[in-house]
Amino acid sequence: MRTWKSVVSVILLVSVLSLSGLAQAPKAAQSVTGDHGINITWTEGSPAGTSYNVWKSTTSGAEKYDSPPYATCPSLGYLDQTGTPGTVYYYTVTAVLNGVQSEPSGEASAAFPIIPGAPKTVTATAQ
Repeated sequence: MRTWKSVVSVILLVSVLSLSGLAQAPKAAQSVTGDHGINITWTEGSPAGTSYNVWKSTTSGAEKYDSPPYATCPSLGYLDQTGTPGTVYYYTVTAVLNGVQSEPSGEASAAFPIIPGAPKTVTATAQ
């Protein structure tokens, strides 16, 4: 006959074992606008992930974690080169370890760079 004490012990043991292999959320997601896009960087949690998912939205807090990530990468940074000039994008990052995804990092944002247009008519005259 099982007692409540033995059932609770089994449940707690399973919970501890299943959490020990999870990656921690990446720390300090940052984004910086550059000449070629937005550079997103983060530091790893402990334990670190073996890959990272980058989530992107045009609305703060609206990243959709039940849909495919915007990008997946093996390193601690990603250069987003796809966006509308002047539009602010919001990013979060999740770590993946053993097929399990961490909680999201804090949110970072930046405006996609506005690249000036090329000069139109160029003339040259001898002096």
